[in-house]
Amino acid sequence: PDNGGTIIVDSVGTRWKRQAGEIDIKHFGALGNDRADDTAALNRALDWAETSGQILHFSDGIYRITTPIVRNQASWWQGGLVVEKRKGGADIQRGSWLHIDHNGTGIRFDGSDGYFTGVKISGMGIIRNQPEPAGASWQPTANGYDFWLEATVSAEFADMLHFRSNKGYYCGGNKAKNTGVGRMNFYRIRGQFFEKGIVIDHAYDTCRIDQLHAWTFWRDSELVHQ
Repeated sequence: PDNGGTIIVDSVGTRWKRQAGEIDIKHFGALGNDRADDTAALNRALDWAETSGQILHFSDGIYRITTPIVRNQASWWQGGLVVEKRKGGADIQRGSWLHIDHNGTGIRFDGSDGYFTGVKISGMGIIRNQPEPAGASWQPTANGYDFWLEATVSAEFADMLHFRSNKGYYCGGNKAKNTGVGRMNFYRIRGQFFEKGIVIDHAYDTCRIDQLHAWTFWRDSELVHQ
């Protein structure tokens, strides 16, 4: 059947199948221009990735999502080099970015109906919406977590960069329902986390955090250093 990416069937039944090369989210209709809504394209791409067991690549772009992404199967997301520029504040220069353009949880991996193993996401940036600071009374928007993992085992996040995030990662579950996580691994995570960076709760196996760089201020200035 037509999956909107690797298999295309036109209105008269002609069928095309992609035979070789990396499979990219743009093959499923994502534009990555930070204007179009790429939510549906991302879900189509993840349907393919989960079924095929292959890597889903994210070429350079800003992929805007407007509703939470909820998945209950393993997948591997591979972004490119994420580079930020700093001149009066953090900003995007190039790379593979997800713009979570709503206030809820960004990506939720939930195996509550049965544990699943294997989430791997690397080389990506996350950006959230926040008002520009306008004085000492400024408070960040109470956005949800960028990533929520429940009843998930063997997840790895590496070379990730977060801008304007209120909360980064939640890994845990419901103890009464015996849902939790195990083998959560975080490597080289950088983030502008205003409230919480990585929360691990109800973990039933070893978790690792290596090279975490988190800051809670809007921009680097002399006032920060005083």
